[in-house]
Amino acid sequence: MTHATHVRLAGMVVATGLLGVLLWPLGVPPAPVTGTAADTAVTSRSIAFFEDRLAADSANDLVAGRLIQRYQMRFATGADLDDLQRAEHLARRLLATAPDTGIALARLSAILLTQHRFAEALEAAR
Repeated sequence: MTHATHVRLAGMVVATGLLGVLLWPLGVPPAPVTGTAADTAVTSRSIAFFEDRLAADSANDLVAGRLIQRYQMRFATGADLDDLQRAEHLARRLLATAPDTGIALARLSAILLTQHRFAEALEAAR
C-alpha cells in the first residue's frame, strides 16, 4: 500500500466517525465499524507474525520492511500513533543496513510525512 492510500484510508475513517457524530442527534445510529475493526485485527496478527520473524532473524531487511508496512497499515485502520513511532524506529534502524539507501530514505520520509514532520521528511527525501 502506498502512503497516499494510507492517507486516504485514514481520512475515510475520520470522515465516517465524524458523520456518525453529526447524525447521532438526528436519531440516525452510527454505522458499525466492524470492517475497520476486523482489518485492524487481521493486520495485528500479521504484525505479530513479522515481529516473531524479525526477532528470529534481526538482520533480515525484507522482514523489517514488511513489518514497517504493516505498522503503517494498522495506523491507517486503527489510528494509533505508536504504530508510526514503531515504524519510524525500525525505518531508521534499516538505514544502516539497507541494500538500497534510496528506498530506505523514501520509506522513512513517508513515515515522517504521515506524522506531519515535514521538514524532517524533506531532509530524508533529499
